[in-house]
Amino acid sequence: MLLNLQILRDELSPLTFDSSYTNDSTDFLCMAPRPYIADTGLRGEYVYIAMAQDLPANPTILDGHPSIISIGRPPQAYFERPLNLLFTKNQTTVMEVFDKCLDIFARYEKWFADTQTIIDQNGSLHDIGDVAQPMFDNPIYLQGSNFKCLFHVTGDLKRLSPKRYTDYLRGYGGSVPLPDNSYLPLEIITALVKDPL
Repeated sequence: MLLNLQILRDELSPLTFDSSYTNDSTDFLCMAPRPYIADTGLRGEYVYIAMAQDLPANPTILDGHPSIISIGRPPQAYFERPLNLLFTKNQTTVMEVFDKCLDIFARYEKWFADTQTIIDQNGSLHDIGDVAQPMFDNPIYLQGSNFKCLFHVTGDLKRLSPKRYTDYLRGYGGSVPLPDNSYLPLEIITALVKDPL
């Protein structure tokens, strides 16, 4: 599964990063993480992880728009080339970041494979939602144009504050998750028609 630095940046929390992107957030170019090896060229399909002091003053780009996670600020020439960059001041090592990136790629690959299995077996939208919910760590609700609930998955709502939990219950008429093929209460449908956001 292809990822990009925007996804990795969020997933590598609590590390914090500054960034410089050549590509849009909708471009998924990276098929795998790779520790940077001195005096080698950069390819667009990898996200390289390096200590800033180990990067040459001028990068050699072999193809595409390579991605780099740098521990420390990379040399200025990296900001003037078609590269996607994350760089951190946090104390960490190449191998620690590499290990975390491997876990991230594996988790996204498993999600992709699980979703593809459901599709191949003509599974339900609800099953796809169940697989996706832990990835987003957010409740997912999908309704048809007639306000019929196609699926609603929530994960563990116990971690919400009492106020957010009460607000969430109120938003779905006290039924969480809303059963498939059911409808939101009329007052909520009316509110959504007036203000869909």
